[in-house]
Amino acid sequence: MKLILTLLFIVPLTLFGQIKKKTTTDFIKVIVLAKLKATLNDPNSYSGVSWSALREEHFKYSETPDYAMLQSQWVALLQPISKEESYITNENKKKGIEEFFDKKDWPVDSLIEKSRMKKATLEKKKDSIQTIQSERYKTYVGPFKNYYIEHTFRSRNSFNGLILVTYYFRFSKELKLLEFGNVDVL
Repeated sequence: MKLILTLLFIVPLTLFGQIKKKTTTDFIKVIVLAKLKATLNDPNSYSGVSWSALREEHFKYSETPDYAMLQSQWVALLQPISKEESYITNENKKKGIEEFFDKKDWPVDSLIEKSRMKKATLEKKKDSIQTIQSERYKTYVGPFKNYYIEHTFRSRNSFNGLILVTYYFRFSKELKLLEFGNVDVL
């Protein structure tokens, strides 16, 4: 009886313990090889050389709506800053030739100073937006975008020459092939 119980527990453990579970990388490699066999000029000449590590790519901060909103605010500040800067420059040019202007057109220092203050305030806003963007860019981890892997292999080209090529492959989360191509063309 002990022998039967031992066999019932030990045999399945040793059998199932040796079965290797397939990983995402294994599934992707199978899909890649099938795609290569279907697209190569001479599929029989295929010889794999190396695989890169499977990488998960995530959306970047610059691809988010938050970044776009901050960027539009930053761009909207450029025109008022430029306007204030040109006003200050023009008024300072008038200072040297005051005798050629009517009294009402003379440059007024208080208005120039007010324009300088407004320009400084706008530049502070612009700088704070840039700081916010750079801080968020450093710490942002976006949602999953796709899987990426590179594969180097040898195969015959259309001139029957054996060449070494590296292809990249991008896969969705559901392991659907999104795009592939030669790394040198990127």
